[in-house]
Amino acid sequence: MNIFSLLFMEILYRPIFNVMVIFLAIFGGNLGIAIILLTVITRLAMIKQTSIGNDMQKGMGDLQPKLQEIQEKYKDDPKQLSAETMKVFKTHGK
Repeated sequence: MNIFSLLFMEILYRPIFNVMVIFLAIFGGNLGIAIILLTVITRLAMIKQTSIGNDMQKGMGDLQPKLQEIQEKYKDDPKQLSAETMKVFKTHGK
């Protein structure tokens, strides 16, 4: 067994499996309820990251017109295009 398989098993799979077994014991072997509860807990644990990702996506959408303007202005100068794009990202904190 290689190191990646071992890490996957020990860090991700085994804890989730153990939580599933606990839920099965609590709910009398009802697999459906255990899966739903595990899904809800996972969603709640990831809600902050999901919110951050959505905010970043919205921010990038707001920057699109400015980036397209820069691309049109510097379409023949890739070095200047890159510099101006980085400047926009720095000023908007992305």
